[in-house]
Amino acid sequence: MDHKAPEPVGLYEPWTAAGPLVAISAISSAADGELMTGAVGRDIDLATAQEAARRAARNLLAVLRDAVAGDLARVERVLSMRGHVNAAPDLR
Repeated sequence: MDHKAPEPVGLYEPWTAAGPLVAISAISSAADGELMTGAVGRDIDLATAQEAARRAARNLLAVLRDAVAGDLARVERVLSMRGHVNAAPDLR
């Protein structure tokens, strides 16, 4: 995987470690300096939202890879993962 983690969009560290645990923060759909924004069902369609989710997943893995010095085999398990979708109130 040669995808690089995007630069943070604010004043925060993308990850922090406490012993063997790693916490990752504020993963976005940023790629090549472009952030995909808008509400699904109002501003963007489902296909665009799915691409944003793929980009966010690639970013998450890139940040995690940075946190484990490039060796994803060091990751033994994921304790918690949350995702948020900006969706129009009437999206079905």
